[in-house]
Amino acid sequence: MKLKLFYAYTFLINTVFILPIIVPFYRDELGLTFHDFLIAEALFAFVVIALEVPSGWFADVMGRKITIVIASISGIIGYTLIMTASGFWQATLGQAVIGIAVSFHSGTLSAMLYDTLLSAGREDEYRQREGFRHGLGLYAVAFGCAMGGILYQWNHYLPWILEVVCLCASLVIALCMKEPERHKQEVQKNPLHDMFVTMRYALHGHKDIGALIGLTALIFGSTKIFLWAQQPYYAALQIPESVYGFLLGGAMLLGGAAGHFGHFILREWQGLAVVKILLLVVVSICCISAAALSYPGFAVLTLGSVIWGFGWPRIQETINHAVSSERRATILSTASLMISLTFIPLSLLLGWIEENHDITLALLIHGTIIALLGGIFVTWLKSRKYLMIDTN
Repeated sequence: MKLKLFYAYTFLINTVFILPIIVPFYRDELGLTFHDFLIAEALFAFVVIALEVPSGWFADVMGRKITIVIASISGIIGYTLIMTASGFWQATLGQAVIGIAVSFHSGTLSAMLYDTLLSAGREDEYRQREGFRHGLGLYAVAFGCAMGGILYQWNHYLPWILEVVCLCASLVIALCMKEPERHKQEVQKNPLHDMFVTMRYALHGHKDIGALIGLTALIFGSTKIFLWAQQPYYAALQIPESVYGFLLGGAMLLGGAAGHFGHFILREWQGLAVVKILLLVVVSICCISAAALSYPGFAVLTLGSVIWGFGWPRIQETINHAVSSERRATILSTASLMISLTFIPLSLLLGWIEENHDITLALLIHGTIIALLGGIFVTWLKSRKYLMIDTN
């Protein structure tokens, strides 16, 4: 498989033109409230969680290529449903179908890249290549945010039309890709059994991997919190909606740079050494942005994308080194599953506090929860002295 095709696919599926304007679109074109949007978003998250591990199993057994083809088709259908919706239920259905696309992409692209490099004897390039892919995706989001905000001022449907066009192009590229050579898992008993065994491997049988996934869920669940917390922070600062796209785009650009060039920084960092530092940074972001509603606080809040860009490829590399090819995509999907599971209660709590009090208090309480849970988790793990992942 040519890596240029792989990178082109990554860019196209991440040009999320609708990211900065989806809430205004729900309000202006569908007559729906922010609460309605959150209900649809909750269903989206539920679908992602429900299919996260099954989609990883599907990629391990049926192949990476067919998995991303299904993901592209699902994205096209989902965005078209929302674009043509006239009310709540069709828009909510569209969100659910987009959830299928997200879950089928999750873990599959990373596993596909690693298997491609492994088959060529170049697996030592994985951190650099995955960091570039990860950064490229965030560059694409930054570009999409900036363009989406501009296009929405011209016509509310333009960002959605362009999104569907990009996904159609990604489908063509996916069909042109070749499945990388790998050891193919033999199905034992049935898919549910295989998935149960793999999850038990990650979260029980190999507790060091399970611990890494748990801490990772707290950190990267928080980066999702920071993404959605930015918009009420904008509103509290009375920033015009017309510049939301540029602000989100700038944050994603920083994240893209962190992913693209992160492999040059602290090359030896991996495993829990990275996790502990990132955990500290997440808590610090919450405390600084909550200290006072201000432009510096907003600037610090945007660093969530930098954590995602820099940290996620390091965590993926650690998991890739610790597990074999036949379970790699499923383990990565399990990690993403835990991030989504963590995000749901934390986001609901944040939203409730923001609605009844303000965004700064919500961020302060979020940071306190992450500090307590993360500290307990790290302390417990160090006391168990698991050796597969360095706990220094």
